[in-house]
Amino acid sequence: MSFLTREFGVREPIYSDFRYSDLGGDAHRFENARQYGSYFDGETDRITNYIMPEGTIPDAGAPAVIIFYEEDDLGAITDGLDALRMAWHAGYVGFLTSTPPPVSTDEHTSCQKAIDHVKAMEGVDPENIALLGFGDSGALLYAMTMGEDLKAKAVATFHENLGMVANATAHLVPPPSPEADTGGWGRRGLGGHEGGHGDDHDDDHDDKPQILIHSVPMHMIDDETVGDDMKDVIEVERILIAMGANYELTRYSKGNDYMFPRSMDQVMTVLSEVFPSDGQGAMDGTMHSEDGEDGHGHD
Repeated sequence: MSFLTREFGVREPIYSDFRYSDLGGDAHRFENARQYGSYFDGETDRITNYIMPEGTIPDAGAPAVIIFYEEDDLGAITDGLDALRMAWHAGYVGFLTSTPPPVSTDEHTSCQKAIDHVKAMEGVDPENIALLGFGDSGALLYAMTMGEDLKAKAVATFHENLGMVANATAHLVPPPSPEADTGGWGRRGLGGHEGGHGDDHDDDHDDKPQILIHSVPMHMIDDETVGDDMKDVIEVERILIAMGANYELTRYSKGNDYMFPRSMDQVMTVLSEVFPSDGQGAMDGTMHSEDGEDGHGHD
């Protein structure tokens, strides 16, 4: 039974429209390796998909990518499954779970419970965690709310409502002022320095979580307005700057067929930079083909 069948009662091939083709024909191996589990997030038993990397896992455990999706959002689940497969192919532990409706205490708690659960899993390196969010998953909101207490190497978010995020995090920083106490990341800049946006600590950016935000302009889909207004993008960026965050913000035109593969290329590049690369097998970048041989294309 597929994950989509279990969660929604619909029978739809997960990879009928698999857009990230560089991974090759490994769908069968992926399905055999993928496992189901659950954890209690304080309100709900969350059904999860998780997958362990192939090859030898280092004694300290493998880095883990926790992928959140907005519950009941079929598109977010499909993207999350693609991301799970990519994390596995890169040699990371992949963990996929849903979150409650956005901008709620339950959502924040659910994110934290998932992180705690994954860090305690056998084979996971708890010091090397990344968060990915699809739809209104709350991943970005959680990261900004946690500020200097965020224990993740990277956070990437796709289609999170930046208007909601801006409204929910505006209290974290005061209006722009050279004399303002910036709070949040700016309090210690995640590098142990006082200041924030008023001081230049570019050499400390490598010590801060790398935040990737992918956004599209507001537009209509099936009589529903989706995307982000520019004023909300600007406000979220202002807050991130005031918090001293290390971030990248990418805007795509609506209906971009290349948004997902380009965004995931960016995510995988960042993960290769922030995660250790001393593992074995897939963790050293080896790509496997369906018959088990490496997929680098060597003669």
